[in-house]
Amino acid sequence: MGQFRWRGQDRRIVWGIVLLLLLRFVSAATINLSPQEAYYWNYSIHPDLSYLDHPPMVAWVIRAGTLLLGKSEIGVRIGGLWLVVVSTLLINALGRLWFSRRAGLWAALLFQVIPAYSIYGVIITPDAPLICFWLLTIYLVSIAVLKDRPSAWYCAGAALGFAMLSKYTALFLVPSALLFLIADRAHRKWLLRKEPYLAFFLSLVIFSPVILWNYQHQWASFAFQFGRRLLGEDHPIPGLEISHARHSLIESLGIQLGAIFPTFFAVLVLSFAVALYFTIKDQGSRWKFCLFFSFPILVFFAVYSIGSKVNANWPLPGYLALLIAAHTCYRYLRFKSGQRFKIAQRKMLVFSLYGSPVLCVLLVFHMALVIPFVPVNESFTGWRELGKAVEREKATIETEKDKTTFIFGMDRYNITSELAFYTQDFEDVFSLSRKLQGKNALGFEFWDSRVPLPGSNAVAVNADFPPDIALLQQHFMRVDEQVTVVPIVRRGKIVRRFYVVRCYDYLNQTAR
Repeated sequence: MGQFRWRGQDRRIVWGIVLLLLLRFVSAATINLSPQEAYYWNYSIHPDLSYLDHPPMVAWVIRAGTLLLGKSEIGVRIGGLWLVVVSTLLINALGRLWFSRRAGLWAALLFQVIPAYSIYGVIITPDAPLICFWLLTIYLVSIAVLKDRPSAWYCAGAALGFAMLSKYTALFLVPSALLFLIADRAHRKWLLRKEPYLAFFLSLVIFSPVILWNYQHQWASFAFQFGRRLLGEDHPIPGLEISHARHSLIESLGIQLGAIFPTFFAVLVLSFAVALYFTIKDQGSRWKFCLFFSFPILVFFAVYSIGSKVNANWPLPGYLALLIAAHTCYRYLRFKSGQRFKIAQRKMLVFSLYGSPVLCVLLVFHMALVIPFVPVNESFTGWRELGKAVEREKATIETEKDKTTFIFGMDRYNITSELAFYTQDFEDVFSLSRKLQGKNALGFEFWDSRVPLPGSNAVAVNADFPPDIALLQQHFMRVDEQVTVVPIVRRGKIVRRFYVVRCYDYLNQTAR
C-alpha cells in the first residue's frame, strides 16, 4: 500500500514538471521579445567568434532556433526551451546518482518552480546554455569519480568548454572541482592522474575563439566583464565606460530572496548548512560534492554583494548542486523537528509549490495582456505594434521623397535591437547612439561597419517621451517637428506610448 502511495506521488511530481515545461513553451510563443532578447538576436545576425558582453553560445542557440522556426518569438526562444528540458533531465539524473530517485525528482521539480529558474525558456539569455552545460559538466565529473571512468573526464572538459562559451561564470567550475577532489579522500587519487588536467586543457581549446576575439579587440570583453562589472574600472575602449553602482548587502539579499522565493531560499540555505556540517564531519562524498560545487561561486558573490549590486541570475549556477540535496535535507529537518514545526513546514512547502507557479502564470498573463491596475511591464509590451507603425512611417517617407530611408532608436541599444527584430529588414535599422549622443551602444559599436548614406531620410523612435528635436536638427537638414505618437493599448487603455519623428537628409557627422 505504501509503495503504491509513493509511486503515485512520483507520478504527480512528473506530471507537475511536464505541465510547467508546457507552460514555458506557451509563454515563449506568446509574449514579445524583451530588449535584452532582441539584443541577443542581433548577436545571431552578426556572426563572430565572440561578443562584447558575452561569449557566442547564446548567438548559436538563437541562430539554430530561427533557422528551424523562422524569425519569430518562439524561433528565438526554442533553443533555450530545449536546453531547459535537457537541464531538467540532468538535474534529475544528478539527484538519483548522488542521493535517490526521489531526490532527483524533487530537484527537477524545484528547478521548474523556483522563479529565478522558471524564467529560462520563457526568455532566452546566456544563462540558459550556461546552466545546461554547468549541469552536464558536474554530471560527467560525477560519472568519472563514482564509476571510475577516466574517459568521462574528457567529456566533462568538453562540457566545461561549452559552458565557458556560454558565460564567463562557468570558470567557477574549475575551483569547485579542484576543492572537491582535495577535500574528498575517496577521490583524491584523481589529482595524481592526467585526465582532469587534460580535460581542463580541452576546455581551453574549445574556449579559444573567445580568447582570439578578445586578442583582436584589445581584450574588450574581458575588460568589460572583469574590469567594469567586478572592479568598477574604466573600459579601455573610449565610450564603453559605465558607472559602477554601489549597493548594500541587504539589498542584494533581498534580490536573491525575491528571485528564488523565501521558502525555497530557506531550503537552499538548509542544504548548504547540512552539506557544510557533514563535510566538516567528513561523512560522505555526496555532501562534499554539494558543498564544493556551490561554495566558490556563492561565497564570491556574497562577498562581492557587500559593496556592489549582484544581479539575481549571477549566483544561480551555484544553487544547482544544493537542489539535488534539497529533498534529503528537508527530510532530515522534519526528522529533527517537533510535530507543530513539521505541520508548519509542510504547509509552507505546499503553499510555495502551488503559489510560485500561479504567480508565474499571472506574470506571463500580465506581460501578454496586462492585468488591470498593475503597472505595465514595459520590457515585453508594445514592440510588435511599434514595428508595424515604424514600417508605415518609413513607407510613407519613401513614397513621398523616393529616397533611401533608415530607422534608428534614440536610446543606447534597446529600441534599436527591438526594431531590428520587429521590422522586415534589419539592415535598414542603425544605432546612432554614438553619433547623436556620444553614448556607447555595446555590441552595435562593433557591428555597425555600415553607416547610413549621407542624404538619406530616417525615422527616429523614442520610448515614453518625445525625441529631442533640437538634437536631431544637428544631424539632419530638416526634421519634422510634428511628432507621431504610437499608443500601445491593452484592454481599451493606453499603457505606454512610443514617439516617432521623420528626419530628412542625413548629414553623417559625429556628435557635438
